[in-house]
Amino acid sequence: MSYSTSDLLLSLDGRPGVRHIDVTFSNPDVDIATVPELISPLGGLIAIRSTAAIVEAVSSSAADAAAGTGARTIRVWGLDANWNEITEDITLNGTTAVQGTKLFLRINTVSVLTAGTGLTNAGNITIRDASAGTTRSYIALGVSVSEVGLFSVPAGHTVLATSWLVSSRIATAVAAHIDLAMYSTKDGVRKIDWRMSATNLMSADLGSPHVWHEKTDIEVVCTRAQADNTVVYMHGHGLLVGPGTGLFRS
Repeated sequence: MSYSTSDLLLSLDGRPGVRHIDVTFSNPDVDIATVPELISPLGGLIAIRSTAAIVEAVSSSAADAAAGTGARTIRVWGLDANWNEITEDITLNGTTAVQGTKLFLRINTVSVLTAGTGLTNAGNITIRDASAGTTRSYIALGVSVSEVGLFSVPAGHTVLATSWLVSSRIATAVAAHIDLAMYSTKDGVRKIDWRMSATNLMSADLGSPHVWHEKTDIEVVCTRAQADNTVVYMHGHGLLVGPGTGLFRS
């Protein structure tokens, strides 16, 4: 008897210590000369920090503020110095940066928590190291959630990737060919985990789910583009399996 990844999701999702992961990554402008680029609204690559630090948030719009019509508060999900999961809520103050108080080693995602009458962020929201430091995450205008192709596996956890959908396009033609790669960094070594090539659309339902263990940094990178101004989207599913479930070892 064989089982699909859908069967696996149904059998495991909702168990104590098991959470469903649903991620969306986007890069609106990949160019031939600028690859490799992270699948991220920021483009380029994001340096992985070695020590935990305070972050700050700032918007390109004054409407993203405590009493504004745009985003009012955001929630940052990430990992502390020991790779344990932490969150922090930050009340925005428009184009003035607001510092948090918690120390983040990694940031996995950021989303708009509350908003005014506009229902979403009115500007681009940048999450960076305190005092105008290195940018770590980003919420594009009107999206309400970061779409940065980076994920770090918390201590004691395992990521089980089960499927993903990749699409690409350019403004002047229907076909847009790209090459993508998934890299993982663990114990100071970065290696290739997965390569794929797509023209317009590619869907993968993994017959054997790909596994990443604790304290691993996962990057989704566009390594080649056929044309400038290529737009790339990726939507992925999987499970985050916590300690005490007995399903996987780290």
